[in-house]
Amino acid sequence: MNTRRCEQKKLTEEIAKLFLASQIDSLTQFTSLEDAAAAEFQRLARAGNPRGQYGVSWMCWNGYGTRRNKAAAVKWCRKAARRGLANAQQEMGNLYSWGTGVVADEVKAAKWFRKAAEQGLASAQYYLAHCLFEGRAINNKNAEARKWFFKAARQGYAPAQYNLGTIYAYGLGVKTDRIRARKWWKQAASQGFALAQLALKDKL
Repeated sequence: MNTRRCEQKKLTEEIAKLFLASQIDSLTQFTSLEDAAAAEFQRLARAGNPRGQYGVSWMCWNGYGTRRNKAAAVKWCRKAARRGLANAQQEMGNLYSWGTGVVADEVKAAKWFRKAAEQGLASAQYYLAHCLFEGRAINNKNAEARKWFFKAARQGYAPAQYNLGTIYAYGLGVKTDRIRARKWWKQAASQGFALAQLALKDKL
């Protein structure tokens, strides 16, 4: 399951939690659980709750309990990100990186990834490391990229573990170290990360 689908699954679970914890007395006013979840997220969003704002954004992207609305999705995601919700900050980074709903801008993408990364979100640390390592629209900063790959890898984030192993295997800004490379690839492979499994089989 890719990162985006994992995040959507987590948010779907959050919808259920929020609904179960809501003050709604009856389902009779709603035609479906989606409508109830949408109403709960909208209530929270209007109250300034960043999780509610992010939930409304997700619903607008996916047409869950409401019509698909890209502009509204970006608006609510930005609100949640500005209120400090790490998942929303990462999503804003993704949107600017992909040019989805906004004009592509790698500098802004890196800015949002960094905000989420500094809160300890492993996937954001990984994305920030990619921006720094590839030097897209920002200066290539391999040393800092390695730092963020390492932080994400230490949290068990398999793509970061694979990338860190690759850095050591090929000596990308560091001295080649096949022992460390194999260590990180093995950790990623143990989570079912296919590229790491192939790397172990083919390269070392």
